[in-house]
Amino acid sequence: MIRWFESRPKISWTLIILIAIGIFYISSLTFPAGVSASNFKPIVYHISAFFLLSLFLAIALTKGEKNYFIILAVAIAIIYAFTDELHQSLVPGRSSSFSDIMLDNVGITFSLLIYLISLELRK
Repeated sequence: MIRWFESRPKISWTLIILIAIGIFYISSLTFPAGVSASNFKPIVYHISAFFLLSLFLAIALTKGEKNYFIILAVAIAIIYAFTDELHQSLVPGRSSSFSDIMLDNVGITFSLLIYLISLELRK
């Protein structure tokens, strides 16, 4: 399945844009007071959203080649995680959290490890 996306970078870029828009939109929402910070859904959201964002970034930038563009994919995803938290801090009723950035980085790291392993297994 990853190879299919590698051979169709326009689809990968479209998904990257859609995921980024989705992250931005969700960061713009205000949630009711009393929602627990230890709720499992936000944890899954942060990890999975940034997992997908960084995976498609890696696919679109490297196109199946193990090269230095993977570092660019990591940098873009991490910068987007920071800007997402900055944006969220500007939304009334919301605040930024370093733990959210760390969860985003878990998703980024996990997706890139899986992608690098898949590249190695092809050899």
